[in-house]
Amino acid sequence: MSWAINHDVTHYISPSEGCINTDSPIIPGESVLIRKGDNEFRVRVNAIEGDHLDGTVLSIGPIPTINAQGVSRGQAVAFKQINVFSVYRMS
Repeated sequence: MSWAINHDVTHYISPSEGCINTDSPIIPGESVLIRKGDNEFRVRVNAIEGDHLDGTVLSIGPIPTINAQGVSRGQAVAFKQINVFSVYRMS
């Protein structure tokens, strides 16, 4: 699958208002934002092997929908670190 490549900075978002660790790598259980076309896909990371990540699509936006660009909510997807635009830290 052809995901957009992030040529800018990766954003780190935390549910708390404390400090966000931007130095540690993405870990399974965290969710990330990847893009394809005009759509954004929030994906829960299930497995990581080197630069390759596997995950499950949690939501599709920016306009909420069940599927877009041939990808559906709940679908397993594979992508690389360079495709990640935002990381949602667990703490």
